[in-house]
Amino acid sequence: MSEKIAIVVQRCHPDVVGGSESLAWQYACLLRDHYQVEVLTTTAIRAPGWQPDLPAGAMEREGVVVRHFANLPGHTDWWQDLHQQMLFAWRCMYDEPDLRIPNPQLHHWPLFDLPMQLQWLIQQGPYSADLQAFIKSHYQEYKKIIFVTYLYAPTWFGLMQLPPRTALLVPTLHDEPPAWMPIFRLAAQRAQTLLWNTQAEQSFGRLLWGAHPGQLVSMGIDLPVSPPVDHQRQRF
Repeated sequence: MSEKIAIVVQRCHPDVVGGSESLAWQYACLLRDHYQVEVLTTTAIRAPGWQPDLPAGAMEREGVVVRHFANLPGHTDWWQDLHQQMLFAWRCMYDEPDLRIPNPQLHHWPLFDLPMQLQWLIQQGPYSADLQAFIKSHYQEYKKIIFVTYLYAPTWFGLMQLPPRTALLVPTLHDEPPAWMPIFRLAAQRAQTLLWNTQAEQSFGRLLWGAHPGQLVSMGIDLPVSPPVDHQRQRF
């Protein structure tokens, strides 16, 4: 029996079209020929509300086991208030926000401390205590766990269930206000290796999180092969 790989992502469904979700599924399809691949995800489909639209439980999709865990809805009224506080704190941390010049206190936000950042993350959604519990009790069954995208609760809280430096993190990082929160630097420090899509993303990650072991693993594009153009027949 082949070894098992787990991929953690915030949602997984054929109707979902998203960058990190597509990347997670691409990893699953690439790895399924050599490993037993399981996707660990929530019951949410629609962002940003993250309503639990799917039933909890396991299903098989194209040779990959997808485990859906119950989650709380996101983008609550509380989150909206926290988000405004976060944006205000972010603006206060930089002299020239448009230029992204870091303040010397980059890794300490006195106006939006760690407990507030945790609540922001939980209330953003999709938050799943069941998914966290599964990772904590079953992680030793997997050769490796891969977390895809830095921004959502399944990644942050999932990494906290594991011993430090045992999982892979695919940040799919963007230059956006939440990325600058110190809470995500903590997540990066928990990972064994960071997998970057581009050199620019890696450089930005080092600015925010410091130097961590990592490598570039770009997302492929599957295009049908076209026949060569017969220039002799081509008409203009």
